[in-house]
Amino acid sequence: MKLISFFRSSTFYKPALAALLLAVSRLPLHLGFLVFFGFIPLFSLLQEKRHFKQMILAALVFSVVYTSTALHWISLVTIGGFIGLYFLFGLYFSILFIILNKAWNAFPKIRLLVFICFWMSFEYLQNFGEFRFPWFNVGYSLADYLPFIQPADLGGNYLLSVLLIIVSFLLFRLRHNFRQNIILLIGIIIIWSGYGFIRLKTIDIELVDNKISIVQASIPQDKKWEKAYFDSTVARYEKLTRQAAKTDPDLIIWPESALPTYLLKNRKYRKFVIDLAKDTDSDIFLGLPHYKYRGDGHPSKYEFFNAATRFSKEGKIYPYYVKNILVPFGERMPFLKFFPILWNVHLGQANWEYGTKPEFYDLNEYSYS
Repeated sequence: MKLISFFRSSTFYKPALAALLLAVSRLPLHLGFLVFFGFIPLFSLLQEKRHFKQMILAALVFSVVYTSTALHWISLVTIGGFIGLYFLFGLYFSILFIILNKAWNAFPKIRLLVFICFWMSFEYLQNFGEFRFPWFNVGYSLADYLPFIQPADLGGNYLLSVLLIIVSFLLFRLRHNFRQNIILLIGIIIIWSGYGFIRLKTIDIELVDNKISIVQASIPQDKKWEKAYFDSTVARYEKLTRQAAKTDPDLIIWPESALPTYLLKNRKYRKFVIDLAKDTDSDIFLGLPHYKYRGDGHPSKYEFFNAATRFSKEGKIYPYYVKNILVPFGERMPFLKFFPILWNVHLGQANWEYGTKPEFYDLNEYSYS
């Protein structure tokens, strides 16, 4: 009975609804507009003056629903890493919800400002440390709406998040002072979208001659790394690349870890990609796993990298880029350098090494990274 009453309580359904709205708005379903309503259930929850334990429960509900919905793809790579994210976000949101609950009730006259300050601090801090995970930022949900993302040239994705919180807050406040809040809401939407439409009309867009093709083979994740499927994977990328080459692109892009092999160490398939670039008269840029031997100075004797590089049509292989931001628990166990014993914990993660800098590649008179 206690469990049933919990599911019926606002401690459950309000954070669950908020997480669902915010998460679904991030999925490739063209439902990004749901993000405008995503914070309303959270504002309503904070209005109820919940005690400490209830806010932790609410945070855990929010974390589980959001992670299960928006980040479900990680489970296709590593179940253990996916479970690790439950704990990570459970901790993050427990701290955030407790702080928001205290501040919301302590500063009733500046609740919106307080919420923005703490939520944006959370988004900003996601860019640092071993647990960095900047994919959560709510501003990304507006990707389908070009006019609404134009203010990013003024304040980046953070400004978009702030504007979304303000709109959600005004929608939440409509029932208290409809006339005042609807005027403010309409005014913000007009200014926001108006700026976007003006930017889209006035921004200088230079048409260039560079042609780029993208190749993405649909290969089930659980089959990709099986030896029995290796040859068919290679054949599929060759076929798709030759099809793309019919449009005479300057560059053909393959996805992350396109071929399930250490390509730079594998002479046969390294030559295959070089020859394919020559035959199609196009550079090929692709993601690939890579490693270096470190001997006894490294816990596993090898360093592994989630890398990418360019194979030119002239037969040159350029310096490789190493991914800078890794999914915690999914691509690397956090704090391996500080607690070497964690090398013995296997959740299905790859334990890639961090990259430290971008790598730039030339395409005619332009550069890309």
